[in-house]
Order: sequence, then C-alpha cells, then structure tokens
Amino acid sequence: MDFDTLIGDIEKLVGMKLNSIQSGSEIVVDGVDRDAEAIELHTISGRRGRRSFAEMRKLWRALNEEAFVHVDRALDGSGSSRNQPETILANLPYIEWLRYQGKKHISYVGEETHSAGTLKEMTPKEVDAMQGRLRCSKRAACNRLPRNIIYFGAPGTGKSYELNKEAAKHFDEDKIVRITFHPDYTYAQFVGGYKPIPILDEEGKPTDKITYDYVPGPFLKTYVKAVQNPSENYLLIIEEINRANPAAVFGDVFQLLDRDASGVSDYAIEVPEDMSLYLRVRVPEFHINANMDDPIEFLAESSRLNDATKRLKLPSNMYLWATMNSADQGVFPMDTAFKRRWSFRYMGIDDGERFISDLVINLGNTGRKAKWNDFRKRINEVLLNARVNEDKLLGPFFVDPDLVEDEKAFNDAFKSKVLLYLIEDAAKTRKANVFQMENATYSAAAAAFDAEGERIFRGMESLATYNDDALDEHANEGVDEEVEQ
Repeated sequence: MDFDTLIGDIEKLVGMKLNSIQSGSEIVVDGVDRDAEAIELHTISGRRGRRSFAEMRKLWRALNEEAFVHVDRALDGSGSSRNQPETILANLPYIEWLRYQGKKHISYVGEETHSAGTLKEMTPKEVDAMQGRLRCSKRAACNRLPRNIIYFGAPGTGKSYELNKEAAKHFDEDKIVRITFHPDYTYAQFVGGYKPIPILDEEGKPTDKITYDYVPGPFLKTYVKAVQNPSENYLLIIEEINRANPAAVFGDVFQLLDRDASGVSDYAIEVPEDMSLYLRVRVPEFHINANMDDPIEFLAESSRLNDATKRLKLPSNMYLWATMNSADQGVFPMDTAFKRRWSFRYMGIDDGERFISDLVINLGNTGRKAKWNDFRKRINEVLLNARVNEDKLLGPFFVDPDLVEDEKAFNDAFKSKVLLYLIEDAAKTRKANVFQMENATYSAAAAAFDAEGERIFRGMESLATYNDDALDEHANEGVDEEVEQ
C-alpha cells in the first residue's frame, strides 16, 4: 500500500473520536490538509494541534520495514505528542497493537481485521506466532547476509540509516549491540581487559577499596552470547570504525575475521591468559543451567562450550557490521590486510534522494525558494568542478529532512552544518573556486547567505528558484519549471 492510499484512509477517520493504546492520548481528527501536508486534530480536552505528513510517512515506512514498531524509536523521541501519529494509525483497520518487552507497539498486518476508528490488540497466541515466523525468517535470511561488512560513502548518504534498517529486518532488538569507535578507543575496551573495580560491602554498596577483575568488552560479550545460543543470531554494530585505529583495537582477534563458507572463522586463536578465566566461568554457565535429558547431547554440548573457552573462533551466528567515512577529518587509514577481511557496501552520493525530492527550502532571507535536492546537487557540481573529491560531497541526509521542512530550522542548519563543513573541511583549500567572495570566512559566508541566498556560490545560474506566488501557482505541476533567477 502506498502512502497516498494511507492518507485517503486517514481521511475516513475525520470526525471520529480515536481511542489510544496509550492512556490520555485520545484525539479527534478534524481534517487532512493535503496542500499543507498536515493532519488537523484536537485532544479530548480541546487542545488543537497538527501532525505533519513527514511524521506519518516516517512511521508508515517503519511499519513496512519492521514486524512491529515502537513510536518513540521510529520518531526518534518520546512524549505524549509522539503518541498522536501512533493513535491515528492504530485506528486503521489493518494495524493492530501488541505488548513486546513491556512496551506497546503497533504492527501492520496487511489485511483488515477490525473496523476503522477502533483498536485491536493482538492475542498472546498471535504475538507468539508472529515472533516465531519472524525468528524463522530472520535466521533463514541471515544465512545469506555478509558476516563482516562496512557501509561507506560521503557524509549524509544514509550509511547508518541503511545499516540500521537491515539490522532491524534481520535481528531481534535485544540481540543487537551498538558501539562507536573514537580516537582513544582501545583493545581493552573492545575485547576486554583487567580493570579496577570497587569492592562491595555486605549490603552491596561500594567501599573505598578496589580490586582488579577481567571486564569484557562488547566484542567478547557478543561472542559469549553467540556461542551459548547457536540457534540465535547476534549483531555487533561498529559506528565510525576508522575513527579509531582498527588494527590496534582488534589486535589478535582480527585473525578471526577470515570466515569460511558457513560463516565460522577459518583459523582459531589461542585464548589469552587474562581472558581464559573469564571464559571458563561465563561460557559453561549456560550449559550448567540448561535442562538436557539426553546424556549424549549433554556431553556434546559440554565439549563444545569447553572448547570455546580455549580456542577462539567466531561462530556463524555472530555478525560484525560497521560504518565509515573514508575522507572525514581525524580518521585512521585501514591497511589492506584488514580491509580484505570485510565486504564493503558503497552508499552513492544520490542514494535515497527520492525521500527528499519534494522538499522546498527558503534561500536565506531573499524570498526565493528552491527544491533542497536541486540545491544540494548544484553545490556538489560546484565542488566537483573545484576538484573536491567525491567522498566529500553532500549526501541527501546531510541535513536532517525534518529540519529541511522547518523554514527557520533549515536556515540555521544550513549555516551551521553545510557552510561550516564546506569552509572548514570539504572546500577548505578550494574556497575561491566554490564561493563568489574572496577569502571566504564562515561568518562572512553565513551573513552573505542570509542576504544573497544561493548566489554566494559559483555556478548557481541554472538553479531553478521560485518566489512564494510562483510556487503556489505551479504547486500542482511538481514545481519543475524555472520562474526566477
């Protein structure tokens, strides 16, 4: 179902009192303004408000990509107002709600199961069945996924978004661990090492005395869980992998990244002595607490887990996915030996532009407007003509689409994000070829953008711009003919 059909179904809710799956969020939809791309509504207490199509589109996209969705995660925030888009969708006949991990979620079930303007909660049996189907499909799909992969590309190309979308599709949320590398990140933080920890008193409160204990990092924690639960898939996400020195952070476990066709490490490494005691205690814990009636199965499982405490091998159900900006400031180079153990997915400079193709912006305080995507691509052409590398261009999501839709927020974001990035990084040595002014400084460029808009850049003659009247006049034509220069 496309988004336009969804909006048509929301129009059928106008005038109805819509109950919410969250107490206190009942609303009435007053109307749907397609021109303003907003849903007018009021709460039961009489407070009026509106929800943008952008929010609804974001939540609808999440419902089509995930089995069930929590509104706070989908809309990147929390609060009672976030529940209003959820309330609207939950009252559609093909969306149901459920409890998952103690929180209320909504799910697009693909067929009408209740009347418009009513809610339907999934039964525990339906939830179990859906989770069972989801686990089976995820396990089958994961077998075809790369075990080690790095998403790379220019800033704003949606690397993290695309990785997170794939992660949500194939892995359970509680089996995903996310970390971010930084210049001071170390092997001890990533894999594990001895650290001072306070000694607790009889009441469990820390004292002024300390001892040293082996503290596992996210890599080792994920390894232990994957070894203990071979039928479940585990994912370790590393954001900005080259902001630390990858070879130093991975250390000897870098050898484990070589995998065979089944996804298991080609070569095992001996467990370092400092790690050995931790593994001998933690890994068999699962085995000790397991209920196995078959003695042969019990002994086989005991042998497998004991072996995992002596020789490290990445199991086939442990995945490592990462993102990187190849040309950003302050990044560490990757050597060839490290790179060849990973698959790479390039995010093109215009991948995802369909999501921003209709967003219109103000060009400073000039009264002129343009499509943000046209303006972005024109800036990229100017940068390429100035011989700036492709991996320093502006991706579609360099500025958050939510900020683009807010006129004041975009103007501030453009100056603080785009202009600052161009002045201090991408065009740092090419400013004369990018900007019209000589010796462009950030403060001068920001002030000039307010007054002159796109004309602070070279090569903007062919950018289609519009004034407010022209934009209204051509609104139904997709605003694709040039009105003003």
